[in-house]
Formats: sequence, C-alpha cells, structure tokens
Amino acid sequence: MKKSILFLLVAMALTITTASAQNVKYHGEVFVTGSGAKGNAHLSLLGEDASGEGIMYGASLQTIQGAKFGDYFSLGVGFGLDFLFGYEPAKRRLELGTILIPIYADLKFWIPTKSIVTPYIMGEAGGSFAIHPLTIQPLYGAGVGMKIGSLFTVSLNYIYDGFGFPKSISDVTDLSYHEHKIQLRLGLAF
Repeated sequence: MKKSILFLLVAMALTITTASAQNVKYHGEVFVTGSGAKGNAHLSLLGEDASGEGIMYGASLQTIQGAKFGDYFSLGVGFGLDFLFGYEPAKRRLELGTILIPIYADLKFWIPTKSIVTPYIMGEAGGSFAIHPLTIQPLYGAGVGMKIGSLFTVSLNYIYDGFGFPKSISDVTDLSYHEHKIQLRLGLAF
C-alpha cells in the first residue's frame, strides 16, 4: 500500500513539475462506468447467508486531471465515487453494498492516427477508500480504449480492487475483500 501511495505522489509531482515543459498540455477526463465483478463477497450484509465467490455490480463517476506529453503519453491523477451493489435473491433486487472513493495515478500511451479515432493503452495504480467500514486497499488495472473525435472516449478495462468488507454485520473484524472488475467506461476528454 505504501508503494501505491508513493507512486501516486511521484506521479503528481512529475505532472506538476513538467507542466511548464514545451509540448505539454493539460489533459482531463470525466467518465461514468458500469462494471461486473467476481469477488469473494459474503452477501450476508444484504440479508442473505451466501458465501464463496459472488458477482457484484458497480457504477461510478470519476475524473482524471493531468497532462499530455506530446502525442504519445498522458499522466494524471484520478478520483471519484464508486457504488458497489450486490444482488439480493430474496427481494430480487440490487442492494447498495458500499461506496468507494478511488484515488489513483493514470498513465496512457496514445497511438496517433490520421483518422477521428485515436486508440490508447492505459494503466492505473493507487488506492480505494471504503466509506463503511472505513478502510483503504490497493487498486490497479489496465485497459484499452479510444478517443473518438476531439471529445468522446470509450474503454474496456480490468480493475483489481481489494477493500475492506465484513462477512456479516456482527463480524467487523474480517475486512478482506478482493474484487476483479471488467469495466466499461464512457467519457469526455478535454
């Protein structure tokens, strides 16, 4: 975890100190995501006594603020709100499990083209803060995407998000949870 925080601080310092360099421009993104995740969640928090691997669903609103270095690289700091849902079979509906605040460094390698589509490869590393119960765990991932025109972006990503989540309401001592997300992002880049 200390390495993730150190990486985030170095990424922020690099972005700030090189912002005055030649051929460096501001790069920002705002996006929404939808995700399906395989995890070791125990859904007893949602009124069910389920154990083992479960499917969780998520939706988030996030932003990345940083710099683009020439035509090929961008580096920024991302943060936002991530809502994690579990399916409650007894009530046949999704229930909000927790709200996360991801904070991470985002690195993109852009592949310039002469068309309106600009593909990229991305990587992320940082931490994920859970509001209830209050914990922080590592967050990292990678993906591929494209910028369409001068504004719209779409990407498909794998994100590992490990955060605290008790097995039941009465058991707040076991806070281990690991989520493997496949995430679709739709956004705006400016």
